[in-house]
Amino acid sequence: MKKLNKESVKTYLYDLFYLVAGSFFFAISVNMFLAQAENGGVILGGATGIAMIISHFIELFPIGTLIIFINIPLIIAGFLMLGKGFIIRTAIGMLMSSIFTNIFTFFPITVTDPLLCSIFGGLTMGVALGLIYMRGYTTGGGDILVMILKKLKPRLSTGHATLIVDATIVVTAAILFKDPMVIFYSVIVIFVESKTMDFVLVGANNAKNVYVISDKSDEIAKGIAEHIERGITIIDCKGWYTGKEKKMIMCVIRPAEVYDLRHVVSQTDPDAFIIFCEASKVVGKGFIEGKE
Repeated sequence: MKKLNKESVKTYLYDLFYLVAGSFFFAISVNMFLAQAENGGVILGGATGIAMIISHFIELFPIGTLIIFINIPLIIAGFLMLGKGFIIRTAIGMLMSSIFTNIFTFFPITVTDPLLCSIFGGLTMGVALGLIYMRGYTTGGGDILVMILKKLKPRLSTGHATLIVDATIVVTAAILFKDPMVIFYSVIVIFVESKTMDFVLVGANNAKNVYVISDKSDEIAKGIAEHIERGITIIDCKGWYTGKEKKMIMCVIRPAEVYDLRHVVSQTDPDAFIIFCEASKVVGKGFIEGKE
């Protein structure tokens, strides 16, 4: 029992460290770069982008507070449609990053050029989200909308759902600001952010091929199917040293799902052997849709 408590405390401390670090970079990205760009700033997707649009026209609340207000109905809808497990971590990540955005507003502003703000804002936001996602948390907003879209349209890939959400917000901003260049700069920041986040999570690749060897492969496969919703292949194998017959799990996941997979495996079999391999390009459902 003592070992379990010690491990739990260690896990919570790691969670806190990554959340604090990620939220700090989140605040830097918004307050030092994205919101400081000329002509209304550079707009992200999700609740942050909506909050920045509202803040441009109505300076009644700080951006962090607006993010919380926007997320309240989304979290309620997510709780009803997606379950409490995902929403609790989303609410924690969203509150932490929003509070830090309100607190850390004293950074020196030296860059206002939209192009530079897009690049540096994308880099710092990518680091922020990578650190937060690394422990299984999210910042809400667009993540909830994407999950709800996928729930309503199961055949819709995560990439396409994210594109729909982000494109709607960015195009709306361009119309309201009467500046088509908003789309150009926003595409840059979203691209830089996504690439940086992927690199922080699992390196430069967009996907990982994962092999799991365990005596409890059936239970692990069931957990992956239920919590991550990825396809799984079971491969019969035999240990050379022990001569024992086993089943090996193979599946391909996205960077943001690394934590979830490791959590499922560790909760089922802490002694399981996990191998992460580079997958530079994955064609199939849930990744890149391919046709002959």
